Amino acid sequence: MAYASLKNQQIFRLLHPNTEVSEDATPLNKANRDFRLQCMKAMGLDPKNEKVYFGGKFKVAIEMSCLSPRCYSALLSVFERFDEFPNFINTSTFREACGFKDEGKLFTLLNGLADGNISRKDFNKALADAKPHNRERREMLMEENAEVRNNEYKYIILKPFTNIVM
Repeated sequence: MAYASLKNQQIFRLLHPNTEVSEDATPLNKANRDFRLQCMKAMGLDPKNEKVYFGGKFKVAIEMSCLSPRCYSALLSVFERFDEFPNFINTSTFREACGFKDEGKLFTLLNGLADGNISRKDFNKALADAKPHNRERREMLMEENAEVRNNEYKYIILKPFTNIVM
């Protein structure tokens, strides 16, 4: 298998109590306490240990295991497509899917990745660009850059004339 965490992801999916009853376009509840406790146990972590935070390196696997049934099916198609290319699909391939709320867009992008219509890089870029906080930040930075460029342009025009003595 090309993606090492696919195994964890499949285990997590099987452990979720709502896997079979979820509607086709409805993601599973990733915050379900019983689900998370079961996943911790499956990974050999002690849920009674208060120092254990379950997320971190399992964040992407948890997120992917809780996709809607149709997105999860598209995700499995991605793995099938890249199965003969070891290490081509890794955790970073799906990093921008974490916290992504638009299930329809995610479904379309996963299918595009599975069909070869978009690259891994374009997949993540499209997800990042579609996240509202990223879009707002990018717009703010673009405005700041335009302002800086405008000020630099004024400086360049005025500077040659500053040495003129009247």
